[in-house]
Amino acid sequence: MEQLKEETFEPIRLLLAAVGGLSDEQGNLRPGGTLPSIAFHVWHSARWADYDCEIYGGVDQVWLSEGFAERWNLQGIDLSDGGTGTGLGDEETAALQLPGRDELLAYASAAFRLLQETVAGLDDTQLASKVDARDGTHRSVQALLFMHLTHVNRHLGMVEAIKGLQGMRGTATR
Repeated sequence: MEQLKEETFEPIRLLLAAVGGLSDEQGNLRPGGTLPSIAFHVWHSARWADYDCEIYGGVDQVWLSEGFAERWNLQGIDLSDGGTGTGLGDEETAALQLPGRDELLAYASAAFRLLQETVAGLDDTQLASKVDARDGTHRSVQALLFMHLTHVNRHLGMVEAIKGLQGMRGTATR
């Protein structure tokens, strides 16, 4: 198995770039009433990266170690599956008060950086090792990483669609 290269993480770079120039209002808009905001998509993707680092390498989540839940007044709120927002309904997602763009990107950048550093520190044997996945299966770290990157790509598509609904362009429409 070849060691993973930086290009592997291109979906993360594109996601962060897609939200970098947005205003807080644009990032928190929920078109159609049930569609989660761009801020939610970024936070959720970063939460999974952070949570996965604990699974891959046993490292502390940035969310916990840097006290983001407390900083954002989200402590004690049920954030569902692993504290990642997976499984939240429309009302819970709408009620989730995420911070402005700069604070959100500070967390997302730290979580994604931790993911890249954690994965970079794994050798081929560790990448091939099986771990208990959140869905109850037993999969290799590499398989879980690629599942996560696919997940980030899906959220990137949602971010671009929401930007399009606001009259902006996304990475695919430059």
